[in-house]
Amino acid sequence: MFLKLKDIVERHSDQIKIKEYFASFDPEKIDLLSYYVFAKVASHQLITHQHFNEYLQFRDEYTSFVQENFGEEIKFIKGILTTEFTFLHAARADIPLPDLTAIFKKDEFNKESDLKKTIYNALSGWEDEGSVKTEQVVGFGRCDISVDSDRGKLAIELKKGKAKRKDVYQAFEYSVGGSGFSSVLIAKDFPEDVLILARELKVACYSYQLVSEPGQCRPCDIYIDKVDSKGHSVFIEEYFAEMFQSGALEIEYIENTKIPVFTEKYLKEAEEKRALWQAALDTNRGRRNG
Repeated sequence: MFLKLKDIVERHSDQIKIKEYFASFDPEKIDLLSYYVFAKVASHQLITHQHFNEYLQFRDEYTSFVQENFGEEIKFIKGILTTEFTFLHAARADIPLPDLTAIFKKDEFNKESDLKKTIYNALSGWEDEGSVKTEQVVGFGRCDISVDSDRGKLAIELKKGKAKRKDVYQAFEYSVGGSGFSSVLIAKDFPEDVLILARELKVACYSYQLVSEPGQCRPCDIYIDKVDSKGHSVFIEEYFAEMFQSGALEIEYIENTKIPVFTEKYLKEAEEKRALWQAALDTNRGRRNG
């Protein structure tokens, strides 16, 4: 089973640069928590390099392997930890591989925070001279993203779904009180009444669209377009035009760090789980001896 899981990722080992990491794993010698670290590292790299189909297949087979071979043992350990310690200890002892790409519902983000992360990362990576921040108080409200640069000042309000008139008013409040900021509203869709109000209040409106590579089951990028030719324009259009010359805005499902950085993180996490497992086994042994 381990070799089958390994083969899934090894097909892309050159692209995802973990061939050396594979070499350190002997299927005959590793224990379950070592295998957990391997699964986390492989998943991280598959997601980072946008091999979503392979990632989901890898995750499904990992989950089946663990459940079929160690499900009862994990359930037993979690039961002891829940009884003798806390539910939190039991949850931390588990070794799931959650689907880190499940951040969409149909053609939009599940949470505005994921949309915000994508746009913030794109803007902060592009704006070298200015300042890009989140959750700043601007005008009469707290905007999702603010941009303060030589080109001007923007306060951006984000909505993962269809924009409403109240969203326009919320964005407009960032431009009042002498703030000096122009207001931007980015959403999935804009009804006509929302656009009419936005024109009156000079709130620039843009829609986002998820983009998938052919054959892949998850989006990899987003495009952002102005939705109203009669509406207010701001310099954010210059940013998007420059960015889109080299591609769309990449969706960051997972922190894009180097292998040694996140491997160390996963190894530490596994050692904490190992200590919890040992505590559960010691407690059970004490029960029997008592």
